[in-house]
Amino acid sequence: MTGIGKSINTAALFLGIAAVSAGCTQTRTGQSMLGRTVSNNPIIVPEKYGLVEQHDIEVDLSHRQQIYLNRRYTLASVDAIENSTNLKNVSRITDYKGAYEADCPDVSPDGNSVVYQLLGENGNIDLWTMSAKTGLRAVRKTKGNNLNFSPTYASGGARIIFCSNRSDPSGNVWALGKGGGLRRVTDSPETDMWAHEDPVGQSHVAFTRFQQGDPRGEIWIFDRNSYLATQLREGRQPRISADGKMIAFSAFDQQEGHWNIWVMNVDGSHPTQLTSNDADNITPSWHPSGRWIIFASNRGVASANLRNMDAEIKLHNFDIWMTDFRGKQLTQLTVNGSDDRNPVFSPDGKTIYFSSNRGQAVDVTAEDLQTYRALGRTMNIGGVEFPVASGRDIWRAELSGDLASKTNRSRSRQALAR
Repeated sequence: MTGIGKSINTAALFLGIAAVSAGCTQTRTGQSMLGRTVSNNPIIVPEKYGLVEQHDIEVDLSHRQQIYLNRRYTLASVDAIENSTNLKNVSRITDYKGAYEADCPDVSPDGNSVVYQLLGENGNIDLWTMSAKTGLRAVRKTKGNNLNFSPTYASGGARIIFCSNRSDPSGNVWALGKGGGLRRVTDSPETDMWAHEDPVGQSHVAFTRFQQGDPRGEIWIFDRNSYLATQLREGRQPRISADGKMIAFSAFDQQEGHWNIWVMNVDGSHPTQLTSNDADNITPSWHPSGRWIIFASNRGVASANLRNMDAEIKLHNFDIWMTDFRGKQLTQLTVNGSDDRNPVFSPDGKTIYFSSNRGQAVDVTAEDLQTYRALGRTMNIGGVEFPVASGRDIWRAELSGDLASKTNRSRSRQALAR
């Protein structure tokens, strides 16, 4: 449930104003992405940080199940610079202005194109494609007064599968062909989303289904040949490995109160938990070698100073992380005080794509306040007025140094094994 002042960091004053967004959508199970305890202290946006408005797709799990847009606010660093030594050539490849939010990228099997969702000022979400290297040649793929989101490439790049409420308010999985033809993949009164096709056989689609009253989600497999769907286990955001043998997904731990990354065989057997920490770990995606998994997590800590006070606080924002398929070698990839999430690898395993609100926030200066006050985009928190920015873009970055060598070696071993 969204509300101002729901959570404040244990170390000091903190901004905690939204439930965790599990990737491109959220439901009401989750912890705050901005703090982990409660306090009666006033809430203050720290120095060199600002507020950025963001919209998530939530699932209403009542008897009239439907998906809808929900507004929330995130902290973002005013500085967009990447501070990680594990990445190089970090660049923004979309540059939308105003209330546009680009999210959930996926790379085509040939590595040439990226498909993503774009929320426009009209409140609709449509799918677009663009050049994976430059972000140019953007092409709109869907139109209408709908929410079309969570796209992934399928059928060797010949199709795009995604979720949409175009014919049912609850949302189902759809397929879009190169010629523009649309076909419904699932037909359920429940909400189906986060679909991903088996890259090898191309006959099975893993997806998340939300049953009425249960916000945790369930992993299902749809067989295109038999038109039958089978439930595997609780969880969400399934992603099938490049060899078609395993599924990575996130699942909610009721005792810890957090989301963790898991893997299992494609038939649902041998589930293995990879992460276990005081954080939310979401939206996993495979390295093409099948030996590494990339995901978003708010386990990292960034330092910031309170405004006009000699005090330092610790922030827990979402960054991109990577682990091996056993959960043993955990590495933080992005280091920036903003909201980075929904990462995917390029087919060669050398580049990552993700969405971020970095570079969107503005500082609290007299000029900024005057401009945003005139636009009606300010918020009073703890007796202080802050400008509220908006926007989200797709970013790309290359692995660097020892990390690039390590992942390339694993890719080479996979090629030799074949």
